[in-house]
Amino acid sequence: MTTFSDSINLVGMFDLGFKGRAFTCKRGHLWEILDKILVNDLWFSHFLLTFVTHLNIAGSDHRPLHITITSPFSSKQPPSPPPFRHLNMWSTHLSFLRIVSNHWKGVSHLEPLVKLSLLQVKTGQALRKWSWEAFGDVLKNVASTEKKVKRLELGAQNGTVEEKAHLTAQNNLLTAIEYQHQFLKQNASFNIFTEGDRNTKFYHAYIKYKRKCNIIRSIQNAEGIWLHDKTAIVRDTTTYYQNLLNQVPTTRPPIDRHHFSEKLIYTKNHRLTDLPDEKENWVALKTIDNSKTAEPDGFTTDFYKKSWKIIKTDVIVVVYCFFQARGFQPGSVTLFTDGFLIMNTPPYQWASLLGGPSLLQEA
Repeated sequence: MTTFSDSINLVGMFDLGFKGRAFTCKRGHLWEILDKILVNDLWFSHFLLTFVTHLNIAGSDHRPLHITITSPFSSKQPPSPPPFRHLNMWSTHLSFLRIVSNHWKGVSHLEPLVKLSLLQVKTGQALRKWSWEAFGDVLKNVASTEKKVKRLELGAQNGTVEEKAHLTAQNNLLTAIEYQHQFLKQNASFNIFTEGDRNTKFYHAYIKYKRKCNIIRSIQNAEGIWLHDKTAIVRDTTTYYQNLLNQVPTTRPPIDRHHFSEKLIYTKNHRLTDLPDEKENWVALKTIDNSKTAEPDGFTTDFYKKSWKIIKTDVIVVVYCFFQARGFQPGSVTLFTDGFLIMNTPPYQWASLLGGPSLLQEA
């Protein structure tokens, strides 16, 4: 299946996906997936919101495939604002650190986790507003700058414009193209392209395809019923998380720590439960790709790297709280990872990240 997907990408085609039953062909007792809808970059340029539904088999051993084309402007509801996402190109601007420094302060809270979240919200709002002032619309800047370069080039040929102004406009065009490339690449979150691919139609069609994949058209509720109406999706999603976050913590029976004796000894010998100092935090941060984000705050690793001197105090305090299980509600964390148990169930305390000797220490 991987080879088939690679072949589709190689010829510049896209699989539209589907909703409904997975298997499209039935021969005797054998069910197979044989039917797919593939489109090219030209199709996505005109019909981005194209969706495929597998209908019921009737009169044939293949399912009919129903194609629906939706206009992006057909919805009567105004589009909701996109969630915040830090753009790595921001950190290349000369005033970026000044904006972060001016807004990463003035917040106080007893819980370091809450304080960090409030600082992120405050700084994110400031960066979003500043971005429009410093960068403008990166998708339209290239076209407007190209027109300016052509006008100045004509003036330079006629002798009415100085060569310096023409060269400055050319440099601005190159900068606008680079900003647009960085913006599209980060938003599409792809790594299958190489240098030079950004000038191809397939490159831009792939970006539109990724955008289409982020659209939620239907969800399955707790009863197993598929919801397709927007209002029903919003209502069911809201209800689900309200019930999840407001549920009463349950008490679990204690676990015999001797089951984890070998892992506890391994953890103790390697000092994996020791609090990481500033240098260790920085070394770990540098190993993460700049485009990665922990979500849902929207700040990429690039933000933490470039702003480390400004934000490191608050970040390190939160790391300490995580290792010491401070700021977590009782019964809120249970995790098994490679034999290590992480838990916070009364009357026990989760005392370390990787399950140190005080893992099941009584409160």
